[in-house]
Amino acid sequence: MRVILEPIAVDVDDGRPVALRWRHASFRVLHVVDTWTWRGRWWQGDSRRRYYLLDCAEGSLEVFTDGSTWTLSRLMD
Repeated sequence: MRVILEPIAVDVDDGRPVALRWRHASFRVLHVVDTWTWRGRWWQGDSRRRYYLLDCAEGSLEVFTDGSTWTLSRLMD
């Protein structure tokens, strides 16, 4: 597993990611494995994040959104 924490471009359908673009590569989402919400340290100003564990043809990815931007969190080897 590699931690990435880089911004990505995401295409969504009904609020769920269906395709991702990162470092000039495209990833098509085959299946959303799991979703969860991290509420953060609200008392320190952290924003809420919605996480998605995704199966793609190229492997498994974890991404999150704060409602305005998307971030590639981890790549599973």
